[in-house]
Amino acid sequence: MSTDQSHLGRSPELARSDRAYALICLSIALLPQLLTVSLATNYLRVSQGRAALQEALKEAAKIAVIDVAAGKSYLANKVKPEYVENVRGSFVQSDDGSVMCSATGSVPTRIIGLISLPSSEIVATAFAAGSKPKHISLRGTI
Repeated sequence: MSTDQSHLGRSPELARSDRAYALICLSIALLPQLLTVSLATNYLRVSQGRAALQEALKEAAKIAVIDVAAGKSYLANKVKPEYVENVRGSFVQSDDGSVMCSATGSVPTRIIGLISLPSSEIVATAFAAGSKPKHISLRGTI
C-alpha cells in the first residue's frame, strides 16, 4: 500500500499542504496547554519559596529573641537562592524580649518570565515571645 495520496485524485503538493495545515492547527491548540503547565509550575515554585521563607523566618525569630543580629544572619544564610532571591528582613524587638519579624523576597519565574512576569514577590511574618531566653513561644503566618 502506497502512502502517496495521488491515487485519491489529490496531488502530492496538496497532501503536503494538508500536513502543514494540521501541524499549524496542532501547534495553536497546544499553546493554552503549555501556558497552563507553565502557570502551574510557577505557582508551585512560589509556594515552595513562601514555605522556605516562612520556615527560615520562624527559626530566625526564635534566635532573635536571644540575639537579633544572629537572627538576621540566620535568615540571610538559611533561605536557598533557588527558591527565594533578594530576601530582606525586618526584626523589631520590644522591651519584654518578644520579636516581630517580617521578610520579603522574590521568586524567579521561568517560562512566564519570558512573557511578562520576571518574578513573584512573597511576604512572611513571624512573632516570637519570651520573657527569658529559655522560654520561647512561636506563632507564624504566611
